[in-house]
Amino acid sequence: MVSRRHVLTVFMASPGDVAPERAELTSIVNRINRRSAQDLGWLVELRGWEDTMPGHGRPQGRINPDVESCDVFIGILWRRWGTPTGLSTSGFHEEYEIARARRLNSAEPDLLMYFREVEPSLVNDAGEQLKQVLAFKARLAESQEVLYKQYDSVQQFSSLVEEHLTRILQARALSQRESDQRAVASATGRLSPDSFGPAVTLSALSGNPYMDAEIIA
Repeated sequence: MVSRRHVLTVFMASPGDVAPERAELTSIVNRINRRSAQDLGWLVELRGWEDTMPGHGRPQGRINPDVESCDVFIGILWRRWGTPTGLSTSGFHEEYEIARARRLNSAEPDLLMYFREVEPSLVNDAGEQLKQVLAFKARLAESQEVLYKQYDSVQQFSSLVEEHLTRILQARALSQRESDQRAVASATGRLSPDSFGPAVTLSALSGNPYMDAEIIA
């Protein structure tokens, strides 16, 4: 009998100055798939602009469908904000706003934001790109809509993201397993849905419950 495998899709959004982090995300996803996802009956699938097929149309418009369907949105910022898309100040910003709009209307996607620490000398004399990053970071802190993490190295970024993604995957797997059990019980009539105890809802699992708020001075 062939078992069904569930897929957790992760979209990574960032400007071009965090290429090492984007590469590390691929390694993180590969490790999670080897170590835990397979045993849980899941597969983590990573998507980004690199995976977009070439073709006619506005480039960012061809990337956005992956943002519109992802389960987890990972945003990474350092010193660059990115290039205007024609509809937004940068590709990252357009992607973030799509994910944010989805999140405001549903339990999807989980929004995970990471900021690489910037040298104080650059903060004190920030150019236009960095100013937009700092302004965005300040808006997140003020609105308290999304909690985020700061990191100072690719190694620390890797440790943080692997922990957060693993915990999200485990929570999703638990919720899905209980949902499947209830469906089987309801269809066969062998057990009532209440036999499995309280449901674990996605709304209870979402909202980045594993990330601490950062305080902007």
